[in-house]
Amino acid sequence: MKVKNQWRIECNHTPEIIDGIVMPIRKRGIGITKMNYEKEKKTDKGTCTLEFEVEELDGQRIFKNLLRITDILKVEIIYDK
Repeated sequence: MKVKNQWRIECNHTPEIIDGIVMPIRKRGIGITKMNYEKEKKTDKGTCTLEFEVEELDGQRIFKNLLRITDILKVEIIYDK
């Protein structure tokens, strides 16, 4: 059963970070419904909000893969319904 997810990801702002965030999702052939990225003005940090639909087990794998990326500081699940 597919679950709709919305996650907020806090990260260090680097040129490669968006690819790093999107790769664990895209490599499973999953499309991202909505993505928003904002760089904080006074720091080298950014916040990305993602929406996508995925099988529940795939969502857990994506979450674990995101936590392994060194520039990602925090992954907050806003909802998974």
